[in-house]
Amino acid sequence: MSTETTTAAPDESQTDVSSDNDEDTITTLKDQAPAFECYITETATVNVSKSMNLDPVEGRIFEDDTYSRPHWDTVSVEDYYCSHCREEFETEEEAKSHLKRQYYRWRAKYQLPGIPGSTTEEVEGTLTVDDELEEFDVDGLPVVGATNSSRSAAVVRDGVSGLIATSRRAYSIPENFEFDDWEPLDDGQLTTPDGAPRLKKRLLKKAIDYLSTSYNQPYDPENYTLYDRGNSVFLLVANGEAIVIAPTVTKSSS
Repeated sequence: MSTETTTAAPDESQTDVSSDNDEDTITTLKDQAPAFECYITETATVNVSKSMNLDPVEGRIFEDDTYSRPHWDTVSVEDYYCSHCREEFETEEEAKSHLKRQYYRWRAKYQLPGIPGSTTEEVEGTLTVDDELEEFDVDGLPVVGATNSSRSAAVVRDGVSGLIATSRRAYSIPENFEFDDWEPLDDGQLTTPDGAPRLKKRLLKKAIDYLSTSYNQPYDPENYTLYDRGNSVFLLVANGEAIVIAPTVTKSSS
């Protein structure tokens, strides 16, 4: 039993638009963005073994040619290393946090314009702190943290509770870096009597950027609290981390 398939001849009266469509290409985000290059290499040690025996007849010692399979229950990770950023981490959690942070920055940087919820605000520069931790004093309170090169800000690793307890007031920050019309910095309590800001907006934005889980993206302001400590440093807390920010020095405050 055979089956015949009949193909109808094309209608010459119809316009052939296939050539025009072939020329149309759609550039996607995947085509525009470079590959995400961060990856973590784990360096670890593991025990292996091989046997060594003595032949009781000949009195000759012999041993296995190779070691046995690794004893995986003895694995001990020594460090985690991002081969792209050339950063080393002591724990798995730190390595995972690095990957997530870098991924969110990569994704946000190559977002297509016009996506609902995206921001046009650009943070000028990034907050970079030293690798070494140091202990410093804030109004008699011992604090451990990592400072930036100008020592105008520091990521606090120990002593946050004392700084919060001695603060005068707390502020919820606005959405999407919208500080131009923010009342506390617009002749409010975060300004001096002559109207000068007691806190640099640029430095505050960089601190928010550092504590956010994504770069240059609308953050959730409910996760952030800015603590005012009078003439002392400010404290920004979010996502389980904290940053102290030096106040602005003006003629009226000196």
